[in-house]
Amino acid sequence: MKLPIGTPIINLDSPNAKAELLDALGVKEGDKIELITPQFNRVDDFLIAVPDKHEKFFMALLTFSDAQLSEIGLQKWDETEEGTSWLFPHQWYSGIPEGFEVTDINGKKELFKNGITDDDMRFGALAYGIFKENQQ
Repeated sequence: MKLPIGTPIINLDSPNAKAELLDALGVKEGDKIELITPQFNRVDDFLIAVPDKHEKFFMALLTFSDAQLSEIGLQKWDETEEGTSWLFPHQWYSGIPEGFEVTDINGKKELFKNGITDDDMRFGALAYGIFKENQQ
């Protein structure tokens, strides 16, 4: 596929990449822009039940086995010596209790805020969930 004539091509390694991108978009420094990326559903067509906003349920997830977490739709993201990151199904967004501590795909912890915490999904999962520490 060929790009239309005049399509700007920006080398992101260039020291001027930011200025070139702003120019290509027709915006100036400080303007708000929103990037929307593709959304992907699960590839396994797994049916997900949406839990009620009960913090006890979400806290109990930390005691579930890996098999149980998979059975209810969580997706394993990363395993380290310290533990395993599990991502919530995107359907759970409205069921996550306000203020529940979630761990994102970079290991950063934050308190969930409905309507503020990102609801972006990839392959049916939110970019956060729980971090289940390994048992010592």
